[in-house]
Amino acid sequence: MFANSSNQNNINTLKHILMLFFLCLNLNSCNTIKQFTIEKNQGENIINGRVFKSDFMGSKVFSWFDKEYKNYTINPDLIAQLKLKSTNLKILIFGGTWCDETQRELPRFIKIIDEIGIQNSSIEMYMLDRKKQCNYFNVSIFNVTNVPTFIFFQNGIEIGRIIESPEKSLEEDMIEIFE
Repeated sequence: MFANSSNQNNINTLKHILMLFFLCLNLNSCNTIKQFTIEKNQGENIINGRVFKSDFMGSKVFSWFDKEYKNYTINPDLIAQLKLKSTNLKILIFGGTWCDETQRELPRFIKIIDEIGIQNSSIEMYMLDRKKQCNYFNVSIFNVTNVPTFIFFQNGIEIGRIIESPEKSLEEDMIEIFE
């Protein structure tokens, strides 16, 4: 018979295995297939589904992306540190095109990972509706309650998250997560 703490450990281990399985399944899927819809809601264009950086860059509909990407000043010293620490990294991003924090933090984050040199194949990004749900992905397995949420995996294990806004800066928070 298992003790209660042992049962809880087994359940937690199973949850982590399932999360990793779904992440790997999705990250290894074809990265060129677009699986999203755009819904107009109260004058806003809300994307629901899997997206890529290219869906935002140069978009007139989502002009906030290019503006914030261009205007964000990265810290070169912190970028140099991040380059050294970002090996075997996979990133899962959840955001909302309707969300002010996503409109601010997502372009900044993308600029940082572009500077670090993280490959697009290591990033999976989903935009959620206002209920924080996705028509193409079961978000609940990752316990996403706020957007944006940036989830970092190294060697298949979740090593940390940035939720809504960084505590210090995106770069500094990422360095803490990678240590």
